[in-house]
Amino acid sequence: MTKNYFNLNKRHTAFYCLVAGLLFSLNTQAQSWQWGKSGGSFEDVQNNEETTSVVTDSEGNNYLLAPVGVNGLQIDGINKEAYGGKDFAIASFSCNGTYRWSKIIGGEGNDEIQRLQTDADGNIYAVGKISRTSEAYFGGETGFDLVLPSTPSTQDTEKQNLFLVKYSPEGTLLWVRFPQPENISFIDALANSHSMDFQADPDGNSYWLCLVPPGLYGGEYNNETEGNNMLIFKYDSEGNFTGAHPIDFNTSGSYPYLKMVYSQTLGNYYIAGSLPFSVTAPTINGIPVENTMFIAGFDNMGNFIWKHENNNNEVGQINDICLDNSGNIYVTGKTNSGDTMAGEFIGPDNNSNGQYPVLIKFNSSGDIQWVKNTQNSAGYPATAITINGNEVAVAGYENGVQWGEYTYETEENRGSDAYFASFNKENGEVIDMHKITGAFGAFDYATTLTADSYGNYYLGGRFDAELYVGDDTLTENAQGWDFFLAKYGSNNCDCELPTPSFGYAPQDENSGMVNFTYTGSTGYESISWNFGNGDTSTEESPSYTYSEGGTYNVCVTVTNSCGSEQYCTDVEPTLLHDSFSKKSIEIYPNPVTDIFIITAEEEINYTIHTVLGNKILGGTTTEKQTAINMSNLPSGWYLLTLQSSSGSHKTIKLIRE
Repeated sequence: MTKNYFNLNKRHTAFYCLVAGLLFSLNTQAQSWQWGKSGGSFEDVQNNEETTSVVTDSEGNNYLLAPVGVNGLQIDGINKEAYGGKDFAIASFSCNGTYRWSKIIGGEGNDEIQRLQTDADGNIYAVGKISRTSEAYFGGETGFDLVLPSTPSTQDTEKQNLFLVKYSPEGTLLWVRFPQPENISFIDALANSHSMDFQADPDGNSYWLCLVPPGLYGGEYNNETEGNNMLIFKYDSEGNFTGAHPIDFNTSGSYPYLKMVYSQTLGNYYIAGSLPFSVTAPTINGIPVENTMFIAGFDNMGNFIWKHENNNNEVGQINDICLDNSGNIYVTGKTNSGDTMAGEFIGPDNNSNGQYPVLIKFNSSGDIQWVKNTQNSAGYPATAITINGNEVAVAGYENGVQWGEYTYETEENRGSDAYFASFNKENGEVIDMHKITGAFGAFDYATTLTADSYGNYYLGGRFDAELYVGDDTLTENAQGWDFFLAKYGSNNCDCELPTPSFGYAPQDENSGMVNFTYTGSTGYESISWNFGNGDTSTEESPSYTYSEGGTYNVCVTVTNSCGSEQYCTDVEPTLLHDSFSKKSIEIYPNPVTDIFIITAEEEINYTIHTVLGNKILGGTTTEKQTAINMSNLPSGWYLLTLQSSSGSHKTIKLIRE
């Protein structure tokens, strides 16, 4: 038998919670607060100067995003030039906290940037809306990388304000893209165009959720629907517009708080959000959202798959969402006692009043796997979430909070402190909790959280006096709050992590057994396999027998003294039973453009399912050659199951181009 080995690299891993899910780690060294960094201006800008997003690359460099004011702006003691209103800073620090570079983006009005993302090569992506009432700027380390001109509001030119920008790991501006029509009007740009959220995958492809009016986008997609519409814009790593499609989520006028993640493995979008009282209820699959927190799944063309809401229309919010490598979904926020979602309690099952931080795990089909609440009514929500190896962690702020057995006591007039808590992502068991102490009486907030490939956590937020991070004391600049970033973990930046990879091959044509061969770096201290169905092994090159056909995301994790790294790929075991192997059955072509052919010597029952298990086609072959039409199905992966009269079956992955 010829073995066909597939060596993994960073571009073959699944797409998870920022880079923390791209390169998984579990640090084995002693951990503590390593360093803290801060920045801000003399001003109290709209929505405060706080870290709103943070990502890391494979080298342990980290990149933060923060709204900033103009007067007296500095980042880690380095003076920076801003432009007016509320601008945004992107700043980078090394694993050991050394300042690397920073850029300021903005115009004279209030600008918006939703999120940072990195790809497998460490490039940085951001999307947002820039004010163009006068000249707008993409600032350099000194001077400007790009100046955007402005025209009077009565002139329908130079109004494009939605942007996607890419920087190199060293901070070089690589390109900026504006999807709106060149002749978009002042009102359509200012009032009717909004950047909502986005994700970039390891290959640098971007998936951008926007609310926009009719028009020609990306120079080729014509949005003809009246009113404002939710669209996904797609770009490749070179900034080429690769398409757009609507998503089955509609809103009129104002819009809710939204977070979106994209599963590269399944090709699905998941959108979670909160519905403030003043916002008109959106519709998902044509049905209005009636309560304060919701989550929904959509396929790769934006078609509705499933939706859940809580049962409370007054209390409850989702603040953040992320994915793990198996396609499980995690959300965090707050709820109240007795609240339910998807048939499960998501608040304490008691009659106590109050508001409880919450962490919920769903599978890709939307079924709740487990729920964790604080043991006390903490009042404040959990605000951010990330994956770190076998852990999921949430951030928040507290004056008294208890997760499991870990407690910070309430103190009168203390204000609030920023913290994060970590959990076992398989069962939700609380692992640990850590906080940063500030000046007594000050209100400090955690707003974002991520992890790097060495297992370190990076907690960002805002503080209003002093913040004590290990040996570093951060001092707030003037009025309002300044933003901060703090590292919790180990002094392991110079460590060399192992590099895992593996190949695989079926042992024969019908047993379901797959031989896995480890092909990564040696010198690791431990190795573990997850075969995508919950079963595991600690052998270096195991063999495993699957009892059912399908696609399994198999992962190998290797660990040394620096930490752990994990690489994953999809594996399809061969389960071809005797009744099939005795007959000639062919499926072609695959990938499918519009029609594929089943050639069989007997009648065969066939069904086509989505990767989530939803049946979309089915029937029985009536001739030796039967043509199946998939022209009305969106591009993506599907599962074709064939069953003979004896009950034997075979499952094949189809790719619809």
